Amino acid sequence: MPIFEYSCSDCDLGFEVMHRTLESYNNIVCPSCNGLNVSKKFSTFAVTTQAPAGVLPMCETTAGCQTPNRPGCKNGTCGLV
Repeated sequence: MPIFEYSCSDCDLGFEVMHRTLESYNNIVCPSCNGLNVSKKFSTFAVTTQAPAGVLPMCETTAGCQTPNRPGCKNGTCGLV
């Protein structure tokens, strides 16, 4: 089930919606002010990996990851977490 992030233009609340049906994509309502003036935000996701004890993952572009246990250096996410 996809989870999308939204932002309400009326009260500036950021919130998430888990879409379970196709109908749930219609008429997203802000849970704080019940406003309909919401927009979908661009969001990313995170994954984790298990490395052997004492071994840090290597960044695929810089050879040393600034955020251990946070894969994704190759696509530019290293250091942003």
